Amino acid sequence: MILICSLAMEQRLDDAIDIVYDMLEHSMALYLLTYKTVLEELCSEGNSNDAFELLKDWKKRDLSMAKRITAF
Repeated sequence: MILICSLAMEQRLDDAIDIVYDMLEHSMALYLLTYKTVLEELCSEGNSNDAFELLKDWKKRDLSMAKRITAF
């Protein structure tokens, strides 16, 4: 989680997103803060459409996340 959040905050979003996908592929649990940090950084860079698409994809891949986030 710390690595992903640090990469996101350093605007290395592609690296952070790649690690999230690697973790999801290996069925590793992610904290909501991890998702939130990446999505917020995308939005702050003006990529809200990309953030929304990632959110939809991550909700499909991580069912526990989908249960915790129902607003979208």
